[in-house]
Amino acid sequence: MKFTITVNQKQALDLGITNINQAIILGFISEAHSWAEPVVFEGEVYYWASRGIIASELELLGLKEDTIYRHLKSLASLGLIDYIKINKKDCVKLTKKGKTYYVGNKSE
Repeated sequence: MKFTITVNQKQALDLGITNINQAIILGFISEAHSWAEPVVFEGEVYYWASRGIIASELELLGLKEDTIYRHLKSLASLGLIDYIKINKKDCVKLTKKGKTYYVGNKSE
């Protein structure tokens, strides 16, 4: 279980995120290199972001796997992640835009 959850509220809003769960999932995905299995597809590194792992690591959100799927699709539609299925695995990587989520963490 992920013990500490942080949200960059200003940057989330600037990026078009209006759902707190999506902001938290994006933050978790941004650390995928430390917990997810890398998968190379067409020369690009994606991370297998198992919906079950996301649900158990972010247990406080109480999300079901189908809800996590919809959040991943929403983050992809905002241009924050690239989302593909590889052999039934949900694989993601941050886009250039998605990598800006942690820019400007300082309070104003």
